[in-house]
Amino acid sequence: MRLVHCVTKKIKEFAQDVPQYAILSHTWEVEELSFALLSEHGPSRLVTKRKGWSKIDWACEQAIEDGLEYVWVDTVCIDKTSSVELSEAINSMYDYYKNASACYVYLFDVCSHRSEEECPTDQTVPFDGSRWFTRGWTLQELIAPLDMMFFDHHWNHLVTKTDALTELTKITGIDELFLYGGNLRLASIARIMSWASRRETTRKEDQAYSLLGLFGISMPMLYGEGDAAFIRLQKMLIETYDDQSVFAWDWPSSFCDAWWGVLAPAPSFFRNSGNIIPVSALHDLNELPSETAPATLTSRGVLFHACALHTTGKAETVGGLLQLRCVDIEKSKTMGPTQLGYASVRRSLETKGGDLAMDELSHSVEYQQDGLRINACVYQSDIGGAYNLSIFAHPHPVATA
Repeated sequence: MRLVHCVTKKIKEFAQDVPQYAILSHTWEVEELSFALLSEHGPSRLVTKRKGWSKIDWACEQAIEDGLEYVWVDTVCIDKTSSVELSEAINSMYDYYKNASACYVYLFDVCSHRSEEECPTDQTVPFDGSRWFTRGWTLQELIAPLDMMFFDHHWNHLVTKTDALTELTKITGIDELFLYGGNLRLASIARIMSWASRRETTRKEDQAYSLLGLFGISMPMLYGEGDAAFIRLQKMLIETYDDQSVFAWDWPSSFCDAWWGVLAPAPSFFRNSGNIIPVSALHDLNELPSETAPATLTSRGVLFHACALHTTGKAETVGGLLQLRCVDIEKSKTMGPTQLGYASVRRSLETKGGDLAMDELSHSVEYQQDGLRINACVYQSDIGGAYNLSIFAHPHPVATA
């Protein structure tokens, strides 16, 4: 881990026994510094004249005032020319912020004490309108540290995280419990995704990479994979957690592209899923089977062991709804389960009494009329392709008597 010495402004590397340090959270603006620039030239005129220098210098001064000797800043402490180092840093980023003794949030577009010459009106916004609250990477930077202070454009102190918890919850939709050190494993996958649903990243891959620390998982960085990064993240979540809220996403009205598959294209599809929680969080519900095997990834797609609400079938098609083991606690007063709709087109459909079975070529969906319990192999498509069974998840509560 590299750190900037607050007095000399030189970069020092620590393989172990990392000293206490402060960390800077900010949005990237024009003329940012780099590891190569600062390590080669130090705090020379070439470096200090760049616009990105001021916030680093202010952070160092603040750290000294707080009794700290070092500061971590992403722009200068990561050698982004090394793909190995970049991957390691991204996978460690959440811990960097969590382990920091103090976190300084620099809001470039907020001015609490300004003149028209210093901060033109068209370049400043109120605290809750800062661009910092809209960026993907700053989500984990907000949640991970406990000791956090916010500063405006001229490094005037605005407020601490502790004093602003209620306002921060209102701005971000994140519960105070999780803003102040609560165990993130108590939040459903859908809930964490909903926190990221209104945030943006410059690169598509970072929609996934910026969430790794929040889910407590690691994965290799493959810049250039585009939307596939978010699909890869969801697959890892299925393999890691027994939480079917990962399938409880909805279609934004603005989304027009064709999409086939059970996994969401982007975090924005979880915008309405913030109140969905796993059944296990409510102990047990009579509406859902208490003992159900978790969803698993197979070479044919995602394998569910679930309960069917109803199915419809005719000569070449079958469709219906599966019950996910999660509920929307806000929309459903009866705590009914979330639905997962499925529809397929098959080469043949063989009917035997009350049972429906598919031909071996297209795998099988078994439906038992007496108990409505099914063992469904759901075919999920990656980007650019489609399997025989297309499945769409909609977080609408099931009507119960």
